[in-house]
Amino acid sequence: MKLVRIFFKAVTMELSRRMAYKADFIIRCFILVINSIISPIFALILYTTTPGIPGWKFEEFILFQGTLIFVFGFTHAFFWQLLSFTIYEVRKGSFDRFLLLPYKPLSYLTASSIETDGFSEMFTGIIIIWWAFKKLGLSIFSANFILYIYLVFLALVFHYSLNIITASF
Repeated sequence: MKLVRIFFKAVTMELSRRMAYKADFIIRCFILVINSIISPIFALILYTTTPGIPGWKFEEFILFQGTLIFVFGFTHAFFWQLLSFTIYEVRKGSFDRFLLLPYKPLSYLTASSIETDGFSEMFTGIIIIWWAFKKLGLSIFSANFILYIYLVFLALVFHYSLNIITASF
């Protein structure tokens, strides 16, 4: 329960740090959304000028890209600071202070490593996924949707483990 409070405190501190300059925050979120939309625009150009990717309909490819954007946005929002902060603290020589805390160091660093830039990418990914689900006629009450959520969860676990492995070197 203490880690949940640390998480919400970290979110509050990160938002207040980013929102200190409101115009910078808004422009930054806008640029990240535009950056996330470039991939589906590329797919649209690909599918309108060529026969596309064999075996893939346009909507399926957009669902794939929306899922990638969501997973990368989630990783950016919740796990990316873990990597850079850990490397920075180890090189600075002050990582040992996390070992003295009454929490597990990995749990504490995960709970306190929030990056607000990833939220706009997550939002864009969710919108793209919603659009693709609607165009493909997929239902959220099917077994395929549960499998899809499970695979997205595995992708998030994979990204988290890659960040931990990278931070340990």
